[in-house]
Amino acid sequence: NSEREADAPLPAREERGEASRAPAAAALLRLGGGTPTLTLPLLLRLLLATTGAAELGRRVGEARAAWLVSSLALLMLRSSRTSHVRRCLAGCDAVLARLGEAAEAADWAHRSALVAGGGERRSGAAAVAEAEERLAEAAKSLAVVLSQRRHCHADSAGARDVEAAGGPPTLEPRMLLLEFCSGMMLRGEQVRLLRTFVRAASQSPPRSLCHQLLMGAGKTTVIAPLLTLILADGERLVTLLVPASLLHFAGSVLRSPLSALLRRAAFYFGFERGAPVDAQLVARLERARAEGGTVLAPPAAVKSFLLKFLELHREIALAPPPPPTGVVGLLSSLPTPLRVPRAAATELDSATRQLRLCARVLRLWGGGVLVLDEVDWLLHPLKSELNWPLGGREPLDFAKSASLGSGIRWQLPFQLLDGLLLALTGRAADAGLAPSTDAIAAAEALRAAISAGRSAHEVQLTPHFVLLSRSWYDSAMLPPLSRWAVAWLVKMGITAIPPAALAEYV
Repeated sequence: NSEREADAPLPAREERGEASRAPAAAALLRLGGGTPTLTLPLLLRLLLATTGAAELGRRVGEARAAWLVSSLALLMLRSSRTSHVRRCLAGCDAVLARLGEAAEAADWAHRSALVAGGGERRSGAAAVAEAEERLAEAAKSLAVVLSQRRHCHADSAGARDVEAAGGPPTLEPRMLLLEFCSGMMLRGEQVRLLRTFVRAASQSPPRSLCHQLLMGAGKTTVIAPLLTLILADGERLVTLLVPASLLHFAGSVLRSPLSALLRRAAFYFGFERGAPVDAQLVARLERARAEGGTVLAPPAAVKSFLLKFLELHREIALAPPPPPTGVVGLLSSLPTPLRVPRAAATELDSATRQLRLCARVLRLWGGGVLVLDEVDWLLHPLKSELNWPLGGREPLDFAKSASLGSGIRWQLPFQLLDGLLLALTGRAADAGLAPSTDAIAAAEALRAAISAGRSAHEVQLTPHFVLLSRSWYDSAMLPPLSRWAVAWLVKMGITAIPPAALAEYV
């Protein structure tokens, strides 16, 4: 061989030498980190990528790339099927155990019926019935597991056409990968709901949806993580909103083996209203969108951020204009007790800068998708925080007065109820303050209006007073109630305002 190598022409020897060194050079390049090794996690990530097949073809050739894709699909199908077989075997063991319990209960009941009285026979029959109920439940669970079918096929028009023509089904790689990582099989109800949400989010403009699933159907553990995985495509931000009590559990679900395999990070969005809006917050959200990650947030953080945006907008809108220049500016800078104090320029600049950052975050949310888990809790009118203070403190009308005292603002509604009770029953609840002549006349007019409204079916008096028409209230009940309120306010000492103006104000 050495003699033939020596007799060969120089270009041929160089070509064979380069061919023999190519595998070693490729291996050395992989060991040095110059090219990625085709490990199983990398192959599974390439399987989900839109250019994954082309990338595999470039690395290993078209024929080997097709073989790798088929082998990966077969691996995931067999792995999930193995997990399914284990669940079936566990169900068989449960049925056998319950069958043994039922046989023992029947034998004990038979012996008790031969040697014991009626009480023992009844207890034996009850034990048999309970054992049969447990056996039926175990058998039903086993039947459900045995009859479970796969639903991870693609739902595109092309895939349906291939299946209709008798071709093989096209698998949805993301659902197949979820089954491979979790060891479970997606149920038909879960897949249908996922496709419904994905179709709604893919419309232009996207459509909002709200669906209900029973407890234990996989809302938090299956639907939410897989939906965020499908929708987070690197172009839109996906935010998962959960109650504060489920925050840690939802975070652990998002950091499941599937997310670790796909390198999909979960970003936590925490914000307090008193904290400033900085560029780091915006950069974190933009990174989550670019990397296809999911932003996990409690509702209080989102509400606090929106209120911060409104507060900054209000602060800038109420800021006085900049002082004029020249002589007018010199005169305006002179101190005067009537001048409104100006906010510092640095504070106004900071508010403007924070408002611009808030606008960037709102644009990210506006172009993204918001997934709400436990929506009945998040949007409950009594459990969700809907009332928030905004802006500086301002005095309320009739709240506190040096001449009238405190609390008239809150006494007025009770006085209106007293007028209604006087018109309905002939006596008021507040017996300490006798009504004036004008108040009694207003009560009589209110009684006549209610009597006419009852005849016209505008109010209901049984079992209690019920108002049936808002328009009738405005035209018939509101004028005498206003006269009653004015009479009480005048009696309390408000005499500087004419009664007509006071009635219009009330």
